[in-house]
Amino acid sequence: MDQADTLRHFFARQESRNHLERCIEEVRDSIRDGNFTLLNYQLNELEKAQLDFESFEE
Repeated sequence: MDQADTLRHFFARQESRNHLERCIEEVRDSIRDGNFTLLNYQLNELEKAQLDFESFEE
């Protein structure tokens, strides 16, 4: 892996982590506000974001 590939990987991983954190915050907000209509969708998005983030750990 050259330096450019390493940087691309680093930034992709960081973006994946940011997306995961946004999903977690959205789920927390929905639970706190009692907005359960979107919760199922948000939990599915959270699961996808978690799997995407974990793919960078391998």
